[in-house]
Amino acid sequence: MFRNYFKTAFRHLLRNKLYSTINVTGLGVGITCTLLAVLYWKNEHSFDQFHKNIPHLYRITVDRVINKEGDHSTNGKTGHVHGPAFKAGIPEIKEMTRVLGGDLGTVLVHENKSIHIKPLWVDSGFFNVFSFEFLRGNAATALNAINSVVITETTAKKFFNSIDVVGKLFGEDADPSYIKLQKPLWVTAVVKDPPGNSSLQFDVLMTFSYMELSFQNDNWFGGWLGTFVVLNPNADPEKVKEKFNAIYDEHAKAQLNN
Repeated sequence: MFRNYFKTAFRHLLRNKLYSTINVTGLGVGITCTLLAVLYWKNEHSFDQFHKNIPHLYRITVDRVINKEGDHSTNGKTGHVHGPAFKAGIPEIKEMTRVLGGDLGTVLVHENKSIHIKPLWVDSGFFNVFSFEFLRGNAATALNAINSVVITETTAKKFFNSIDVVGKLFGEDADPSYIKLQKPLWVTAVVKDPPGNSSLQFDVLMTFSYMELSFQNDNWFGGWLGTFVVLNPNADPEKVKEKFNAIYDEHAKAQLNN
């Protein structure tokens, strides 16, 4: 029976080639567009979902009134002082890290090899907040020393053709923090390259305290980096936001009056 149905349908398609071609092409285009839309949606919603803390992981955002009409602007840029002050004053914050980088680059030097790489400067608790797979080294201590650097698998292979590089030393070309440090940067760990669905992309992680050797800022009104926190599982995010605002108001008003 089904064989006869297929024969009839095929003969109908042959008799109406133009009409059939338009319909089949339209169906194919429609299915393709639907599949592409589903794949795009899945990719967008997979971003950063691999972090173990994701149910309780937040980026601190700043909401500002931007005109007389009362319109608001929200962005994820905070300053040096916000994260540590919030961590010290809000018990519900379990972990905190600041992340500075983005389009900034630097040149690392090992012996006669110099390579331009993409760094992020982060606090020592970075790996308590974010989950990146370790290939060599210890996540608990990888960023403890001011001259610690954690490099990706690709960066390790570019410099050393190996990932067994813990203990290797780097210089940094003409960097003011490196000049003030007066000792080499020390490879403490190697991690897998950040996956494509990670919003944090880097070749090397350096410590925030190292960066602060040449750049410190106590401005409560500025924003140029990201601050991320992990809340305790039983924390109420709305109440934590109220505490953010209270701490911000206290410090900002004090600074404004000075």
